[in-house]
Amino acid sequence: MALITVRVNGDGVEPCPSCGNNTQFVAKSMQSCEDSCEVWVECQCGYDPTLDVIGSRLECVWGTLDKGNVGACLSSWNELIQLNSKQQIKGHIMSKTIPYTCTDCLSQTDISYDVHNDDSMYVECACGERCAPTDSSEIQEKLIQYNGAY
Repeated sequence: MALITVRVNGDGVEPCPSCGNNTQFVAKSMQSCEDSCEVWVECQCGYDPTLDVIGSRLECVWGTLDKGNVGACLSSWNELIQLNSKQQIKGHIMSKTIPYTCTDCLSQTDISYDVHNDDSMYVECACGERCAPTDSSEIQEKLIQYNGAY
């Protein structure tokens, strides 16, 4: 297996759902059969959206980790992150809940649509602080800060 650390400016790159990073990745190449390699990118935290998605990794005879292949892998990263996000949203719609995160301890809970009135609404966490919708800009900024992306 070959790997390199890749740093990008983050413009147009979807943030990692695990840690919020969108600037530092590890590009990897591994031989998959006698005359072909798979090339993909993982987040620096180890999150790999291609892991369970057959056919999502770039196939390359030499497994080259050049600018073109890494760019193609980052495009695949974006598509998979967006797809995963849509599937999670669909899952919450089907379950009739909205994911909420505490503004202090960052614990997460699902709030019923019956309780959730709008995105400016909040509920109290068990720690005494307020919870807001997980996809709100306030929570997303806190998650990025917490995970060290600043």
